[in-house]
Amino acid sequence: MNKFFNTLFLLFVIFLSFSCVKCKDENPTIQVINNGDAKANIKITDNEGKTTAIPELNSGSISQKENYASGKTTFHYKIGSIDSTEIINTNTCVDYNVTINSDHEIVLFSKKRK
Repeated sequence: MNKFFNTLFLLFVIFLSFSCVKCKDENPTIQVINNGDAKANIKITDNEGKTTAIPELNSGSISQKENYASGKTTFHYKIGSIDSTEIINTNTCVDYNVTINSDHEIVLFSKKRK
């Protein structure tokens, strides 16, 4: 009887390990962190043309996380007299943190979802 319950428990654990939800081609997310010394005006345009404006993101602030289509993503920002555009290639099942550093440069951090 004990062997039966051990076998049943083992089958249950195996079933759970195979049934865990995995990321399946889900759109990437982008969140912007302003570590610069002034407010930033940001516009993000994804591969499908979806554009999101983040007006006046204060220094030390973090934007909401948004979903975007994977592929070429244009990131345009303006801080004071600095006006810059960067292109980021995004992949499915990845979360991106786009940080504006104290030199008003973009630093990209990414984390793959499981």
